[in-house]
Amino acid sequence: DACNSKYVAILEGDDYWTNENKLQMQIDIMENNEDIGLVHTRSCSLYENGNLKVNTHLKHSNKSGHELFKEYFLGKYSIVPLTVCFRKKIFNEYVDYDFCIENQLSTIDNFIFPEMMIHTKFHFINQITGHYRILSSSISNTNDFFKYQQWYYKGKIVLDYFMTKYPMDKHLQKKVYNRYYISSIDFGL
Repeated sequence: DACNSKYVAILEGDDYWTNENKLQMQIDIMENNEDIGLVHTRSCSLYENGNLKVNTHLKHSNKSGHELFKEYFLGKYSIVPLTVCFRKKIFNEYVDYDFCIENQLSTIDNFIFPEMMIHTKFHFINQITGHYRILSSSISNTNDFFKYQQWYYKGKIVLDYFMTKYPMDKHLQKKVYNRYYISSIDFGL
């Protein structure tokens, strides 16, 4: 409620924008397209050793609604939080932020984006606008087993929430959960 703007952009403390026109480009798109509620862009990953890598592995789609939701959970659609700008009214109307607080979710982008993609169109700008820092001490890229375990379990809470709220057919839901469990095996959980 402290935010009284029409749009919200995400920029966490260790990331940064590299394009001074990022927000204006995104807002212009939403101002001219009422059906678009979120705009995101490309980014680079900046590693602790100073290496910079353009995120070419991320996947984007022109689908919307439930189709985009499915692609997101199947790993066929990606969003880097620092690249996002969205309509606050969509967030206020559909995102259950109390759920995030009650479940002490430390990364809420994986909760916000799926909910919003059900209710509004997303637009992707194929332009780099920021750098995402990859740090060994971060929540989602940690080498610390216990930190990753906590992040994993919070992710499972989010996954269960969405698979209950917006059920997929059993075959797709099985693929989503298998993808999730395989990632935990890769880390050794």
